[in-house]
Amino acid sequence: MAKMSGLLWVVVALVGAYFLIPSFGGWVNGLISGGTPIDNGGTTPAACYIEDTTLTVGPAEEMYNPTTKATTEYHRVFVNGVDQGRYLDSATLTVNPKDQVEIIWAENSSQGATAPSGYYAAKQSFTVPCVGAVMAGAQKDSGAYKLYASDANNVTRRVFNEDNGNLNSVSDNETLGAGDQVTLDVSFLGTYEDAYSPYGPIVVVVEGNDTSIKNFDLSFTGVSCSKADVPGQHSVISVDNKAWAFSCAKDGRGLRSNERWDGGLSIEVESSINPDGKYGNQIWMYLYDSDYYLDSNTGVEVLGVEDDDDSDVGSANPKLLIAVQ
Repeated sequence: MAKMSGLLWVVVALVGAYFLIPSFGGWVNGLISGGTPIDNGGTTPAACYIEDTTLTVGPAEEMYNPTTKATTEYHRVFVNGVDQGRYLDSATLTVNPKDQVEIIWAENSSQGATAPSGYYAAKQSFTVPCVGAVMAGAQKDSGAYKLYASDANNVTRRVFNEDNGNLNSVSDNETLGAGDQVTLDVSFLGTYEDAYSPYGPIVVVVEGNDTSIKNFDLSFTGVSCSKADVPGQHSVISVDNKAWAFSCAKDGRGLRSNERWDGGLSIEVESSINPDGKYGNQIWMYLYDSDYYLDSNTGVEVLGVEDDDDSDVGSANPKLLIAVQ
């Protein structure tokens, strides 16, 4: 009789908890109905009675210009790490609550772009909530659906002579002599409400005559610059030239809107060579922007200045002549 009384109290306690504690009641209902428990932030997961969720991949729009919709862009979707392919903006697919979703917005849009018709790809990751329908743009990292326009002209590059402080040009150039060590002021200025390499570093390649130039170094105030590998896609403009590369980023990225980088290009000339200003002795500066691409070997999205076949990603790569004599 005592055992029966104890069991009765257990049953009474469980029934009371079922009606008085909503999260416990929902958990029990989930077990009975076969629903998938979804963590609601408490100590006890609540039940989710949704089996299928309709995910809308969109809508995408241009950053700073919300009335410009990116309706012709395609976005690559991964669900639980599995590539689902590319979906036209605002297309739908069926997922399940608790699925891990990753979207690469506007994948491949910017590759080789020379006009603002292309966009930089943006990455978004979120967990599907317990609802019947969801829009990707309303989820975590929702700013990813706002796409930065891609254009090689989105960055203005200026180099100034150390000799006179003037803007470097063919008609007003820098004079270099044997053994010189000079630093030319350099500025990169972004275009208002546009971007250049908004999610990853800018790789700057500087090339000069292999015989007369001993070394280059590049730095910007408040920007992290480190020596890097010359991109595989880069070809020197003259067979007599050698290239140096620098990966530069502020807060891990390039320029957004009209941000400005100010710094210097240090040039060290060989002690026994006097640059004579001939074609091979001119200095060239190239910019390579970062963008997302799908690695053909791993199937993983990667952020870089070129893909695994050394093909360019992002916008076209602008170059600047730095005239010397």
